[in-house]
Amino acid sequence: MRVVIDTSTFIASFWKGKSRTVVELWKKGEITLCASEVILKEYLNIIPRFNRLNKEAGELLSLLKARKNMEMVAPSKRLKVIQKDPADNKFLECAIEAKAEYIISADRHLRNLKKQQGVRIVSSGSFLKDKATLDQRGKAFNLFNPLF
Repeated sequence: MRVVIDTSTFIASFWKGKSRTVVELWKKGEITLCASEVILKEYLNIIPRFNRLNKEAGELLSLLKARKNMEMVAPSKRLKVIQKDPADNKFLECAIEAKAEYIISADRHLRNLKKQQGVRIVSSGSFLKDKATLDQRGKAFNLFNPLF
């Protein structure tokens, strides 16, 4: 499953909760992180600010620099959909270019869009519920189809 993770979700993952679970799925390779150079630069500029608060920031930075389970894209279109925080349009641009299924974000102004050109924009909790449902459907399909 291909996703774009907003910087706010990475920051929220430093504390226990659903954002941490999302980031763990990425670390384990259960989801693929889609990013652009602009997004990666934001991650690498903002996450180090949390090194003193959380030792996991260093590990996260190492994984991002190594581009672990990551697909880099170069968006071909610039969007002007988010008026309150225009810098967040980069997440939409990336997700659309990468044909990602989800943008996972803690930012309400981004999540308020709900869906953009086929990309669902959800909280970490909503993403985990959707993924669990899809995983259960896949298991049920495999039970009834001996070829899988």
